[in-house]
Amino acid sequence: MLTDHLGLTELQSRPDYATREMRKTNRLQLKTELEVVLKTRSAAVWSDELNAIGVPSGPVLGVPDILSMPQVAERGFLQNFPDVPGVGRDINVVTTGVKVDGNALTVDAPPPELGQDNETIWSSLGLSQDEITALRKDGVL
Repeated sequence: MLTDHLGLTELQSRPDYATREMRKTNRLQLKTELEVVLKTRSAAVWSDELNAIGVPSGPVLGVPDILSMPQVAERGFLQNFPDVPGVGRDINVVTTGVKVDGNALTVDAPPPELGQDNETIWSSLGLSQDEITALRKDGVL
């Protein structure tokens, strides 16, 4: 169906694409041949056409595209922290989007500044303050 719509019916009779396993083995070659036609129009045009003939398709979205979608805001997937120290601007943090007893789980604080929690982490690994100081002095930390 896809190859018919793209005008690439000859690919259907090629032995290197005859089975699913052969198509997987020759994926890069097949991808290149399909892209010759697919790059002639925008993803939005192809998506509409292919969905209309029963070939599931849609654009590949990047993180900024996804985070700006209305559904993300409506579901409460982002939590804003204004004027974050060390960043000097507001930041949005992705939350779980999970609700427990009807309440959304929240993030308590913005991400720490680089190195902000080092002392706590090193101490939790069993290093004493003297050891941390010595390792810093020696340039290890």
